[in-house]
Amino acid sequence: MRHARPIILAAAAACACAGPGAKGMPSDRLAAGLSEVPAAERFLRIDALGARGGKAAVAVLAARLDPKLPDPAEAGALVRALGRTGRTEAVEPLLSLWETLLARKFRLFSLPPELESLRADIAGALGLLADIKSVPALRRGLIDDDRRVAAASAGALAALGDAGSRAPLVRLAEGPDADASQAAFEALGRRGGSEAEAALRRGLEAEDTLRRPAAAYGLALMGRVAGTLRLEGFLEESLEPTREGVLAAHYLGRLGRDDGMRWLAAAAASAPSDKRLLAIDALGKAGREEGAEPLAAAAGDADPAVRTLAALALGRLPGRRAADALRGLASDADAGVRAAARRGLAAQGVSE
Repeated sequence: MRHARPIILAAAAACACAGPGAKGMPSDRLAAGLSEVPAAERFLRIDALGARGGKAAVAVLAARLDPKLPDPAEAGALVRALGRTGRTEAVEPLLSLWETLLARKFRLFSLPPELESLRADIAGALGLLADIKSVPALRRGLIDDDRRVAAASAGALAALGDAGSRAPLVRLAEGPDADASQAAFEALGRRGGSEAEAALRRGLEAEDTLRRPAAAYGLALMGRVAGTLRLEGFLEESLEPTREGVLAAHYLGRLGRDDGMRWLAAAAASAPSDKRLLAIDALGKAGREEGAEPLAAAAGDADPAVRTLAALALGRLPGRRAADALRGLASDADAGVRAAARRGLAAQGVSE
């Protein structure tokens, strides 16, 4: 199986178990002693501060962004949390770190993978904040040689509605990197326009069949019936679930279509192992509350890897059912499952 697509399968990175209830703490207690607590507890508190938001949370998170980057993993958590605050005060520290990393890349001609991943996190956070001051940096990111940075910048520019990004997005959509292409097709659909529509229609016939659902989704976002019909067609083309089918069902779910969610629920219950994992991840990334029930069922699987992925997916969903399932997983016998569940609860703003 090829490497996972950015929309299809989440990276299930396990962290060590952390103490319960970080999310229930007042903001000042969350911020106090961050340097002294164990790493896993620190990451939970950073997540909680991002979900809590507010100027005070931004100040605490930004103050920990050490430009020397002694711990890229913590820097990534801080960046993602700053994006989640939704506060315009978070834009400047993010742009400052972006420029620091870009200058380092120019000086050294390359960056290690963990720092390129951090740059992608910054682009994603800037997209969440949707501040016009971010546009010049993100346009530079759109032509970056790192596919993660380019893809994240594409999504961020689409969220900002930047007209000047349309032509670079077309080039990215039709370029050699399939992951960046998928993100660009989605961004073109959000951006709209005749040039975007022409590129999306060409994408329906892409040689790489995994690009076709993304192009169809982009057209559907523009209100084109052809896009929706093509997504429906992917669900009907084979008796067995396919990767294209999982992606198409995910997109239908994001469009508010119940048939996409039902297809994913069935695949998460009984598809072959690899497609089942893809469907579980897609249910979480669809972000719809009704995804909690099939994910709660997957959370009872005998395989800890399935339970971990279910916990990560549940952490993306709103609603009480998802929170209840995560509370159950927070006392799982497997340490990785417990860690994923606690991280999901922190991201939701829910105490154990």
